[in-house]
Amino acid sequence: MSKRYIRAILRGATAVGLLTGWDGPFVDDSYCLVENGQAVMYSRAGAIDACLRLRVLGVQPLYRASEPTDL
Repeated sequence: MSKRYIRAILRGATAVGLLTGWDGPFVDDSYCLVENGQAVMYSRAGAIDACLRLRVLGVQPLYRASEPTDL
């Protein structure tokens, strides 16, 4: 799963209110997801797992027009 797709799913989850925020990827490819005011760090594998669970819930990727497509 590409970094661009991970960010798009996290952005989509934020747009529908399942997440209240997120940040990443960081230097070590980890991500910070914020849910109900609780920030949790996820490894890349953990972030991919979270994205797969969000997709099961029906979250659609939300891409920004200004985001590079080669990430």
